[in-house]
Order: sequence, then C-alpha cells, then structure tokens
Amino acid sequence: MIQLARHFRDKERSRHSELLNKRKWFIKAKQNQERREEIAEQSEDSFIALASNVIIATEIQIREFEARMDAFEVKLDNYDAKLTVFDEAVARALLEQISKLELLEAEQQAMLDSAFTLEDGRKVFRSEDGTFAVDETGSKLGQLEFESQDIPIGRDSAEDYLKKLDDIGSTKSEIDQLHQAQQDIDAARESNAEARDILMRGRDLAGMEDVSVGELDDLDQEFDDAMPKGLPRIPTSAMTFVSGIEPSAPPVTKNSFAGVAGKLAHVPAISPTNIPTRPELGS
Repeated sequence: MIQLARHFRDKERSRHSELLNKRKWFIKAKQNQERREEIAEQSEDSFIALASNVIIATEIQIREFEARMDAFEVKLDNYDAKLTVFDEAVARALLEQISKLELLEAEQQAMLDSAFTLEDGRKVFRSEDGTFAVDETGSKLGQLEFESQDIPIGRDSAEDYLKKLDDIGSTKSEIDQLHQAQQDIDAARESNAEARDILMRGRDLAGMEDVSVGELDDLDQEFDDAMPKGLPRIPTSAMTFVSGIEPSAPPVTKNSFAGVAGKLAHVPAISPTNIPTRPELGS
C-alpha cells in the first residue's frame, strides 16, 4: 500500500515537472519570436534610412524643396518686420518712461526742498491727520521721535510724498522691463539670423549635383526646428505704440504667421528720423 502511494506520488511529480518544462519552453519560444520580429523591424528601419541617404532626389523633389525654402524665407522676413515694429515701440515707450521719471524726480526734489528738516538733516513730512510722519526714504518715524519733534504740516503731506515714491518706483520698474524686452528682441533677432544660416545651407544644397533625399529631409527638419516659435513679450507701455496686435495675443507660431501679418499690415510706419532707438538711462 505504501509502495502504491509512492508510485502515484512520483508519477504526479514527474507530470508536474514535464508541464513546467513545457511552459518554460513556450515562454522562451515566444521571447525568441518577439526578438526576431524586433530585429526585423530595426533592419527595415535601417534599410529605409540608408536608402534615403543614397537615393538621389529627383528634379521635382528639389523644386519642391526650393519652394519650401522660399516660404521659409518669407516667414523669416515677416518675423524680422514684426521685431522691428516691437523694437521701435519699446524705444518709444522708453523715451516716454524716462521723461516721466525725470519729471517725478524733479517733483520729489521740490517736495524735499520745502520739507521740514530734523536736527540730523533728515527731511520729514507730517500726515494729513497729524498722527505720524515719514522721512525722505518713506520710513515712518518712531512714536517717541515723532512726539518729541514739533513737525509742522507742510505744503506736502506724508501721503503725498509716499505716493510720489510709489510712482517713482513703478516707473523705474517699467523701465527695467522695457530694457529686458530689448534684450529679448535682440535674442530673437539672433535666433532668426541662425535660421537664415540654415536657409543659406539649403540654397547651397539644392544647387549641388546628386543631392540625396535624406539630405533634403535632414534640412527640412532643421527648418522646422529653427522656425521662430513666437514673438517676444513686451510691456503694455510699449504695446500702446503697436496698433493691430493685442497685448494678450498668443505667441506667433509657424502656422499663424499669416494672421498676424494681416494685422501688422495696418500698423502705421514709424519714421526712424524722429524716433531715437535704444535710449539709455543716465548714470
């Protein structure tokens, strides 16, 4: 009886081992099949890539390539024109903001000249309700110091002076943003110049003999990568000098140049004879 039980147990173990081996064989066969298919796909891709590099482009393909370069050049020209409009608008806004800052600082100096002077030389302004005073930096005097001084209510109140400081601060901030916009425009011009270098390489390539389809495809990809993706953002103070483009307009992309070109067609010309460019702040 014991031998019979051992016989069935050994038989079951053998059957289980056989099933396990078959399962392992099936998994390995499936993996080998997938690997062969992957190698076949890679070989096909490599063959296609190799073929495109050795297949000579036809006359029609070269003409189509040249037509794409012509369209690419038009887009670069349009982008340059928009950058010029933005650059001149920023220059106008800078002149306006610098003049505004000079006026504000002159008004601030006039306020300081008429302000009450403490023993330590600080200029101070008393509030309209007479409950506090601020010095020329806009800092509020401590209560003990304020109460110990007989500060009169002058021509300009503390509120007037603090507002003047705020106006000066916001104007300086606007000027900084306009200078940053100029840098962004310069960077966009550099990118556009790099795109024109690719265009020139394309012109040279199209004029060569035995140009391959792969070479044309590679330059086509470079065209797409180099195409400007959008116009630089400029402050609202500059956008007021650009009619036809809303400050919130989305970035100009490769597929939307025509729409913005139509808007810019209505932008009035800015004469370079009476608009100085790139004014710089005094030291």
